[in-house]
Formats: sequence, structure tokens, C-alpha cells
Amino acid sequence: VDGGHAALVDAVVARHGRLDAAFNNAGVIGKLGFAKLEHWTAAEFDTAMHVNARGVFLCMKYELMQFRRQRSAERAANVARGRVYRIVNTASVAGISGTAHGQSGYAASKHAVVGLTRVAAREYAKNGVAINALAPAIVRTSMGTGGGSEAATKLAEQIVRSSNPMQRMGTVDEVVAALMYLLSPHAAFVSGIALPVDGALTCH
Repeated sequence: VDGGHAALVDAVVARHGRLDAAFNNAGVIGKLGFAKLEHWTAAEFDTAMHVNARGVFLCMKYELMQFRRQRSAERAANVARGRVYRIVNTASVAGISGTAHGQSGYAASKHAVVGLTRVAAREYAKNGVAINALAPAIVRTSMGTGGGSEAATKLAEQIVRSSNPMQRMGTVDEVVAALMYLLSPHAAFVSGIALPVDGALTCH
């Protein structure tokens, strides 16, 4: 519910006094395995959209409201605006180019995340907020291997070997390294991108 997202931001501010950056890492497949569109149910599609897209939207909404309150307080105190607030959302390569192995509902939700990221980046750039997304390929996690079963993991590995130029899955550490760059001062002028962490998968 909306109140849960607002309460989360309030809890961070209550504990730390302010909010400077946020990482919205929402992600569910929606349907386990690598299923084509006709095999998805409406409920599975709704789950993917609710968590992956609506969840990110609500987190961004209340994070941006908090940034606005802090910026207003800075102006009232005559503090020079040098601070860049940052938001990073987890998208996917499926949100950039789609996939050739099913998961259309998941791809739709991650396209939504990329759209939210790009439009909000334009809307809030003048307010000193940098908003970006990460777009990983298949990463070696339970979710990335289609649920973690032996059969799903083997299928994921086959897909990677046949489709990824580096012929391997990404690692959590590689995604975290990209995240830390986007959250760092080095990325102060980077906003509105969906950064692929994908072994050249989306190069065209």
C-alpha cells in the first residue's frame, strides 16, 4: 500500500536525519521459468507490474517528496545548492530490448521502470536530482536462474552460452560495482540512463 512506502522514507529520515540517495531494487519474475506470453495468467502479469513497476513508482514518489522538503529547507537556511540527490532503480536488459526467451510480463514491467527513470530524470534535473537505472543481464542468483531449480539453472546457463557475447552470467559484485558508481559523486552529471551490466548483450 502507499503508506508503506511513505513510512519507509520517514523511518530513514527519523534514523539518519535526511535522505540523500535511494536504491529501489524491486524485482520478481512474475512467472517462474522462461514462459511465453500465452502461458502467463493475468494474475502473474499483475504481480510483476505491481512489484516491479508500481513499487518503484511509489518509492520514487516519496523519495522525491523528501528531497523537495530538504531542498526547501536548504533554501530557507541560505545553503548553497551543491548537493546532488540520487535515485537508482533496478531495471533489466529485458527493459531495454526485450528477450528472446519469454518473460514478456517481466519485460513489460522493466520497460516501465526504464520509462519512469528517464522521464523523472528530465522532470527533476533542475532540482539537483540524478535518476538512473541499472539494466543487468542474467545474474547468478536464484531469481536470475529462473527459480533456482537444477533444471531452470541449466536452462539459464544454456541461454547465456548461446546469447551472451561473454558466454556467462553476471555476478552480484559486478552489479553492485555499477550501482556504487551511479550513487557516487563521480556520476553527478549522469542522469536518465539505463546502464547495461550485460557483457555486451544489448550492443547493436
